[in-house]
Amino acid sequence: MEHLLMCDNEQDDTIVIDRNNPPRRLKRAEAVLRARTTRITLVIEQSYDPHNQYACLRTAESLGIQNVMVVNPLSNREYGSRRKVSKGKGDWLNVEYFDTTTECIKALRDRGIEIWVTDLSLGAQSLDEAGIVLPKKVAVVMGKEADGASEEILNAADKRIYLPIYGFGESLNLSVATAMVLQKLFFICPEARGDMSEEERNELRKDWYNKLARDDPKKLQEYPKWLEHPPLPVEDLRREEEFRVEFVTKKIYKRMADIAADRQQEYESKIVTEQK
Repeated sequence: MEHLLMCDNEQDDTIVIDRNNPPRRLKRAEAVLRARTTRITLVIEQSYDPHNQYACLRTAESLGIQNVMVVNPLSNREYGSRRKVSKGKGDWLNVEYFDTTTECIKALRDRGIEIWVTDLSLGAQSLDEAGIVLPKKVAVVMGKEADGASEEILNAADKRIYLPIYGFGESLNLSVATAMVLQKLFFICPEARGDMSEEERNELRKDWYNKLARDDPKKLQEYPKWLEHPPLPVEDLRREEEFRVEFVTKKIYKRMADIAADRQQEYESKIVTEQK
């Protein structure tokens, strides 16, 4: 038997909500919400490369991290990158910006968040060591590309951590290191996945449902009606086959087509040259 709810909007039209057939994007949102965590906060300290910052945000979002703090780089010319960095995946995160490391440390202390700083010195503890226990609230600090975390935040650290490297290289790209460290923390503490209060989850749900409506008047009326009784989440966040065609953007398709055309031109030029 169908379960329908009749909802009146401002224009006195009737919106019919079928509880047996909720919007797929809301079901995806519920699956993401269940995996979100506020137990782990990512701190990006003074990274001067906007592309690395964006990659870190995208990584954090993909792994289920909700809260990110960004300490702006010392160079004023980088401040203009803030808007660019916060686009895309940053729309689904809580991103805070600080002009100084001192301000960021104070915010973490005020919220009772333990500070773990990545560090390649001999005094750091390997995340491969047995017995590491993740605190109830922890901030993982990734330093800037050139020389890592600042002396100030290293001195404020409750723990200095590192991932062992088994090759000749002495360090990793910032976004790669961020991905590996965050994933390692989830291996150490699987319970961190989805660790978020219901109050936080409800606030996110309200915000996300509004964003997912994408200024569509009908959806803006319909989606809030699901807040009291959200739909069940999808079992798998991977796209179904009929939706995969939308996965590649027009910009990427154009780039791929341009590369293919260039290669074809090079091939034809090579054939002409060989025939001479």
